[in-house]
Amino acid sequence: MCYKKIAHCYRKKVKQVKIIKNSIIFCLFFFLAFPLCATDNKLEYCVPNKLDKTQGYIIKLLKHAMKVTNQEYGTIDVVPHGQVADSISRRIRQVVRGKVSVVWAVTSPELEKELVPVRIPLHKGVYGFRLFLIKKKDQPHFDQVTKIRGLRDFIIGQAHDSREIEILEYAGFNVEKSSSYDGTFKMLTHNRFDCLPKSISEIFIELEQFSKQLPSLKIEDNLLLYYHQPVYFFFKDKMLAKRANAGLEKMIKDGSFDDYFNAQYENLLVKANVAGRRILRIESPIIETHSLPVHRKEFWHSIVDADECFKVIINLSGKQRMLTQKMSKDILLISGGIDVESSLKSLKESSGLFDQILKGLRNGSKKLHLPPTMNNDIIMQLDKVEALWKPFYDEIKAIIQSGKVTADQVSGISQENISILEEVDKCVWLYEAESGKVGVTHDPFLASAINLAGRQRMLSQKMTKEYLLVAYKHKVLENQLLLQQTHSLFDHTLNGLIYGDAILHLKSAEKPHILKQLLKIRTLWNKFKPILEEVTGAVMPDYKLEVIESIAVLNLQLLNEVEIAVEMYEQEAG
Repeated sequence: MCYKKIAHCYRKKVKQVKIIKNSIIFCLFFFLAFPLCATDNKLEYCVPNKLDKTQGYIIKLLKHAMKVTNQEYGTIDVVPHGQVADSISRRIRQVVRGKVSVVWAVTSPELEKELVPVRIPLHKGVYGFRLFLIKKKDQPHFDQVTKIRGLRDFIIGQAHDSREIEILEYAGFNVEKSSSYDGTFKMLTHNRFDCLPKSISEIFIELEQFSKQLPSLKIEDNLLLYYHQPVYFFFKDKMLAKRANAGLEKMIKDGSFDDYFNAQYENLLVKANVAGRRILRIESPIIETHSLPVHRKEFWHSIVDADECFKVIINLSGKQRMLTQKMSKDILLISGGIDVESSLKSLKESSGLFDQILKGLRNGSKKLHLPPTMNNDIIMQLDKVEALWKPFYDEIKAIIQSGKVTADQVSGISQENISILEEVDKCVWLYEAESGKVGVTHDPFLASAINLAGRQRMLSQKMTKEYLLVAYKHKVLENQLLLQQTHSLFDHTLNGLIYGDAILHLKSAEKPHILKQLLKIRTLWNKFKPILEEVTGAVMPDYKLEVIESIAVLNLQLLNEVEIAVEMYEQEAG
């Protein structure tokens, strides 16, 4: 009987152990499946320096991203950590050591290895727009800066732990470091350095904070330094990072992310006058550009939408080619005494427009809907165009003022306009290549169509100019050969736009309204072409004034119809 009791007790104990064991397994599974519960439903963020009032926007994004994921992940409170960390390096260490949950910082390969990044740029790239705090008395010195090398003459200030030090030193700048955030402003006033680059999200608030105690400071008037500075959320916990990513994606989809962004930046972008500043771009050696989500256009802010931007850029840069030839043609008409008053007016309008577009392509223009160019290769090419354009424009102004054209001016302009045309043409192809990288249109053939249709405008004017040079007995054989080449290129491109051309990367015109317009151009071209062919084939070409006058009229009709076709292609790209 005693043995039976012992056996019964043993079986009872075994049963209890199994129950306890199963309970432990269940609890472990529960906590592993829902790790957020282990943090008492609390997400702590690092508290920035109390002087830095620019972080409210980020905290709003963080709280909203957590809120919109409550259903999937459970409720969580987003609260500040009790201890203030007055430097970015200390805030990062707090997360690495597990004292707090999240930090937001400019990304780097090292940081992305140490913590889990959420690769959605919180400032949509605008954090990389840098204006300069300077002393008011130094503005005249900064007025002289037009290129990066001019900025290297100044000493630039930075907080000692700023990741920007590496970027600025890599670009060849002389950088002076301060030991604290607020110390940088005092060092600037004490002439320890000449300028302090700050994000547009910071600079106006900080100037207001320090203006009373440091009244000698101001925001520099003309310059904007740009480099990649994407700010991401960084977490120690992968599940929290996954939740933040899901929340931000939801916000981007429902528009609430842009609502917060616009509330923070819409007025700042206008206040900063980004479109009116000279853009100086440098590369960031601490950013692995292949890891940037550049393919997600909704992640990045642009002054003009990328699609809208590039179709306008390709159109207007292409228009510059036409204007170089139109101006030269007008000068030749003035030289020959043909419709002088109208040609002078046309020359003034064309040269003024060329100058306006060139400045707009370089620095941005609200009027022309152009953002500033930020590609270094294109900026260098625009600088080449500008160097050629300045003396050419001075000569044009002299012609407009006098109303006459000398033989020397005809000779000089006939050569100079080709140099400008060649450099402008390189700009157009660079812009088209850039548009392809970011996928600006839903149809990859459209950028080529806009470019080549735009080139037709130029060719219509170049042919007329070359015709007039032959008519005025200026380097007859040379200009006959050029005219034959230009005429053939116009004819080949027109056929390519209508029927398609693999070499020119053109599809046949599928849209009925575009095809109708191209056929209208061909009808005009069939009137124009025989006159040009007669000139190129003659050994000693002889001209009548009425033929030259008819050419002057016909080329403008052709130009206007081509312009309509370009606008149609541009609308298709939208």
